[in-house]
Amino acid sequence: MSGATWFPGMGQKPFARHRLFCFPFAGGTPHAYRRLATMAPDWLDVVPVLLPGRDMRINDTPYAEIDAFLDGIVPQIVPHLSGSFGFLGYSMGARLSYMLARRLAAMGLSQPRYLCLCAHAWPYDGPPRSPLHTLPKAAFWDKIAEYGGTPAEIFEHPELMDLVEPMLRGDFAMAFEPLPRFAHPLDMPIIAIAGQIDPHAAPDQMRQWQVETEGPFDEYALAGGHFVIQSAPDIFANTVLSAIRKYIA
Repeated sequence: MSGATWFPGMGQKPFARHRLFCFPFAGGTPHAYRRLATMAPDWLDVVPVLLPGRDMRINDTPYAEIDAFLDGIVPQIVPHLSGSFGFLGYSMGARLSYMLARRLAAMGLSQPRYLCLCAHAWPYDGPPRSPLHTLPKAAFWDKIAEYGGTPAEIFEHPELMDLVEPMLRGDFAMAFEPLPRFAHPLDMPIIAIAGQIDPHAAPDQMRQWQVETEGPFDEYALAGGHFVIQSAPDIFANTVLSAIRKYIA
């Protein structure tokens, strides 16, 4: 599997001095970060991560465990970490980017200048959530509709639902997977971006991420719910650009 498969937008800004790897929400594709990429200044190369089971990787087996995701992405991303870079993750993507930063640290490899974690509560608070990915088909799709974020045309075509269901079940398996605790915090800034009325990751729940770093912690609360990246894409993009700018030399 080539890096071009994982990072299809790589290289569009060869002279950018900073690269931002963007990890998707469950079911998400690089399209979710199109507005951020459009608004990015010349110095910033926005690189969405394309996971298997969707888009041009529709025929690739989707991941259902975070360790398997890490084993797959590390050898692909490491060759692109020689310069200045950061990680941004949205919902499920927040935990994927966080765990990738932990894996890179454990391996003694280059670390991102910051983690920008969006729409994902601190994962160590409260009892384990009831798994969604193991629900029967009808109940599973009811929950997907309840979450939002899935294009309406998917629900209008049963054949599309069948096509993307394995990918969605794998994503939600990772999204609900209990994460290990770590003995030491990370040594990098953490930026937390929440929707003010997000029922899954309220601002006070995201504030708890600050215990995972010895560095600065910045928090932003935007008007909107869980998918503020879709409901207010310009505001979201401007918030990200403003938040990361001070951590880029």
